[in-house]
Amino acid sequence: TEEVEFAGLDEVPDDANVAIISGMGSPAATKERGFDCIACVHALKRLEAVTGRKIDYVAAFEVGGGNFMPPVYTACYTGIKVINADGVGRAVPESFMIMPEIHKIRSAPFAMANEENLSAVLYYEDSSDCELIGRPIVNVFGGSAGVANYIMDGAAAKKALVAGSYELARSIGEAVRLGIAAGGRPVECIARATGGIEIIEGKLTELNMKTENSHDWGYEIIEGTGSYTGKSIKIMIENENILAFDQDGGVRCVTPDALCVFRSDGTPLTNADLEPGMDVAFVGVPCNPKWLEGDAVSVFQKAFDHFGYKGGYIPVTELNAHR
Repeated sequence: TEEVEFAGLDEVPDDANVAIISGMGSPAATKERGFDCIACVHALKRLEAVTGRKIDYVAAFEVGGGNFMPPVYTACYTGIKVINADGVGRAVPESFMIMPEIHKIRSAPFAMANEENLSAVLYYEDSSDCELIGRPIVNVFGGSAGVANYIMDGAAAKKALVAGSYELARSIGEAVRLGIAAGGRPVECIARATGGIEIIEGKLTELNMKTENSHDWGYEIIEGTGSYTGKSIKIMIENENILAFDQDGGVRCVTPDALCVFRSDGTPLTNADLEPGMDVAFVGVPCNPKWLEGDAVSVFQKAFDHFGYKGGYIPVTELNAHR
């Protein structure tokens, strides 16, 4: 089809079949070789074949530059609907760091494919094993893969997905464009539109990343300029921004709050776009309230452990209340 039909999460019938569509792999590798969303269509068809279930709706795995469009493309290609929702409310590096996990929705079978329709279907009990098994296959696929999984019915989707993701992105973009056109400072416009906290503006002076097992690991350092002269922020990276520390070692932002780095003129950036010398700004955006229920944030502990962080989740508003 030439048009995509969006559905609000509350419009999805309780008995509809819903699947999550995403891309899996290293952002740096994907940027270098490109990513053809037809891989996601192949993955969806493989998922339908092995389960015997026709998927009625697809939704995004996460809010992110890379994973926002594959479900839209898949819906357009197949003629089904895409839900105005995602599974996280921000971008995350690992396949189990998603709200459906909190609601005990199985991520297997996990169908993956590349653009040539080389495909695999993974079965496992523990979703963390998906990374262990899947990443080597992604390497065989060339560094990225299309994925279809987390089959659920509409009733479960209403509990497990974060509603309004695409509309939120559109409204933020509109607010930022209008704010800048009216003479507003881009970082202030973005913070206002997202309900976020402006943490620093300055120059990206250091970027240290390496790709291991289809993941980008490392950090970036932003040295403050203007009113932020003398201050700096170090952001720890596992594909996405996970933790931020200031020049004194103080924690300034923690996942699942969104750690958003963009050019000082307001242009969005993925970590694959970063280059030393860029003029950038950093805003911390509060997470969706669903992440504050129970021990939901525990799914991020593996990433925290990798960077030696033991402090747990603290809201960005609290961490920056007196800065």
